[in-house]
Amino acid sequence: MRAKPFLPVCLSTLIIFTISFKGNCTLYNANQNNYSGIVGNLVAGDTLLLQGGNYTNGLYVGGLTGTALAPIVIMGTENGTPTTFLGNGCCNTISLVQSAYVVLKNLTINGQNIPNIDGVKAEGSTGNWTHHITLENLRIIGHGANQQTVGISTKCTSWDWAIRGCSIEAAGTGMYLGNSNGNDPFVNGLIEHNLIFNTIGYNMQIKHQNNNLRVFPGMTLNGKTVIRYNVFSKAQNASTGGDARPNLLLGNFPATGNGSNDVYEIYGNFLYQNPVERLLQGTGNIALYNNIFVNHIGGDGAGFQTHNGFQPRDIFVFQNTFLINGGTGINFSGVNTGFTQMAVGNAVFAANPINNSPVQSNNVTGSYAASVNFVNSASTNLASLDLYPLPGMLTGTAINSAPFQSFENYDLDFNGDQKDWMHRGGYSGNGTNQGWHLAIAIRPPVLGATCLPPDGMSTGPLTPNSARLNWNAVSGADHYKIRGRRVGATNWTVIDIPSGATTSKNVFGLSNNTDYEWQMITYCDAAETLVSQWSALNTFTAGCYAPDTMWASPVTSNGARLNWVATPGAAGFEIKGRRVGGGLATITVGSSATSRDVFGLLPGTTYEWTIRSLCNQAGTLPSAFTPMDTFVTQNVARFALTNLNDIEENISIYPNPFSNQVSIEYTNPQTGKYAIRILDTGGVLVFERQNITGSKTIFNRKGLSAGAYIVEIIDEGVLRKKLLVQ
Repeated sequence: MRAKPFLPVCLSTLIIFTISFKGNCTLYNANQNNYSGIVGNLVAGDTLLLQGGNYTNGLYVGGLTGTALAPIVIMGTENGTPTTFLGNGCCNTISLVQSAYVVLKNLTINGQNIPNIDGVKAEGSTGNWTHHITLENLRIIGHGANQQTVGISTKCTSWDWAIRGCSIEAAGTGMYLGNSNGNDPFVNGLIEHNLIFNTIGYNMQIKHQNNNLRVFPGMTLNGKTVIRYNVFSKAQNASTGGDARPNLLLGNFPATGNGSNDVYEIYGNFLYQNPVERLLQGTGNIALYNNIFVNHIGGDGAGFQTHNGFQPRDIFVFQNTFLINGGTGINFSGVNTGFTQMAVGNAVFAANPINNSPVQSNNVTGSYAASVNFVNSASTNLASLDLYPLPGMLTGTAINSAPFQSFENYDLDFNGDQKDWMHRGGYSGNGTNQGWHLAIAIRPPVLGATCLPPDGMSTGPLTPNSARLNWNAVSGADHYKIRGRRVGATNWTVIDIPSGATTSKNVFGLSNNTDYEWQMITYCDAAETLVSQWSALNTFTAGCYAPDTMWASPVTSNGARLNWVATPGAAGFEIKGRRVGGGLATITVGSSATSRDVFGLLPGTTYEWTIRSLCNQAGTLPSAFTPMDTFVTQNVARFALTNLNDIEENISIYPNPFSNQVSIEYTNPQTGKYAIRILDTGGVLVFERQNITGSKTIFNRKGLSAGAYIVEIIDEGVLRKKLLVQ
């Protein structure tokens, strides 16, 4: 814990802080000479901004832990000379070990074609894990020495990653997520707006997952991995023969237990060219929709088959466009017939359009050559390719969308336009294509018919049975809807948010220590004809939380004020403290308290304390205790009379010296409560009065011996003045 009570807001354009965050953040500017000494000391809310230039010693991200609302950000320059990490034969260029809530962005990673070093790697060392890692706007080059050299790799259990806006060019393998033996799963990821092209092997592979491996504390146990708005291309550089690999391969989820009902939701992607293999191969549970598949040079479109002895389970393939020369468009092989497999509403142009689908309906199929009768241009020249339907083509009776409504953005086409469910294929429209032109480039944001979902979503404050959902207002929004549920549940609860400037909503009736997820949609007109996509999911855990900021100040020779930032919803707080090595003492205070004065301490001694929230009056619903915070009391010698200020402006003592009675006046600049103490020169307390609100205190000498004493006023700090007794 850091002992600073002020609450700065830094880099607000990068990180959204809400009312639930109380703490500090620091912006560090660094270069090649000093960055490595700063990285290891970053804490929640800190940002390390690396100046442009070449960095030759890599980046080790080990033991760094931010929070959901205050991640640790390590970023390069957005403009000018790029911040470039050069590969080194010793090790992977960016190495992640036991770190969470870390953002890496605006970096170039150049492997210099050194074999077998990866660009970004969550290391496979024993006991390693990573979670809530965001990789954004990374450019990865020079990692193509062989097929085993990888741009982004996770070889340890990793969950809740987001990989967005990254470009990986001509790597051996673009992304390899999960370990090869299935024992270190990649769970609940978001992979969006990336460009992976001209790899030797896979553009991306997510490995199969064995049973009973989601065992790390706090790990997401059930979820989904979303793959959207990416470009996967193997137009050049692809291996052939036995080394040939699909553009995208998705392994199975666990057969039983946690994760067995997870799903890959794959939409809005452009998969292009593979001379030998399929564009996509999948097992497990998959929803594949609103994608464009183009392969002019030999390989198939999408195939679902047994892999590592696991049969495909639930497979929903709906409203995709396939242009496949010389192979199969959609193929099902060896599926588990106890689950659902279907191909619905697709436009497939291939020698063998759809093979072995247990359920298929409302598809338009034809040969590769026949595609010219249905789309604007089936050109082999990518610059001219336009698979948007010709006027009046690729339409039919309305498709029943009920089987697909649990999937994210199921009702938006490849361009992000609202579906009419009459069109077949990835586009819902015909004539002139007003959307993105297919290209080997990072896909720009998909606007969802120009109406955007809220961003800046966060959750907090949290209690055992309530939460505040927060978001940023959307320009042009008329109103919103929120849908939320317990993680793993099937049904959503929907909340209408009427028009106005509201940017938060309190929800109640939650269960303690339970995970929830929620997302939002924007309606840009009252009639709800102009609607955004659903936002990305935000997850949180309802529970009793300890104060997230604590510090001791002021500290005197025999006393201290313990301070903390109150936790919303707490009914009280329990403090435990001790001299280091001694026994613990316990203090309980009420919900309104944010500090507690403690006295009777020893001078020059180290003390430690911790605090937890009590979330009900009975104290039976406590949070965990915070990590111990330490402080050291002042040495008495430091306050010798020669060091005292006899002209302290805020303290007036008269008469001084005195014989029988003395008046101590304090002009209290905080107009709040303060304390007065009188100590002898040995630091022994002879008089104390707390919670004083007036400006004057009368002290009677009683049995006090003649001599010199110290008056201490304890307010926001400590003021001292000499007192003489005759």
